[in-house]
Amino acid sequence: MDHGIVLMKKTTFMVNQENIIQKNKWLTSLKLKSMPDITMCKGTNCPHKEGCYRYTAKPDDYQSWFSVPPIQENGKCDMYWGDNAELIRNQLEEILKPKKDEHN
Repeated sequence: MDHGIVLMKKTTFMVNQENIIQKNKWLTSLKLKSMPDITMCKGTNCPHKEGCYRYTAKPDDYQSWFSVPPIQENGKCDMYWGDNAELIRNQLEEILKPKKDEHN
């Protein structure tokens, strides 16, 4: 009796596809849980580091870092991210987030 069931041997392609999906889910959950989505700074020789989110954020094992601290010889840093900037960014994201009852 044929019940319309077709048994199929998993191909290498199917297994690879499943592995990629699982890895992407794991990486996404890792990123959402802990890693700041910024390039961080070690703060070497930087007088502003204690007030900079790039230095004070809690890094993850897979965090991206500046290879050379961005502080200039004159003490200016174009990459400075004041701790208050993170608060403002979060507030803006909340304001711009589509409301559940809005229609497209």
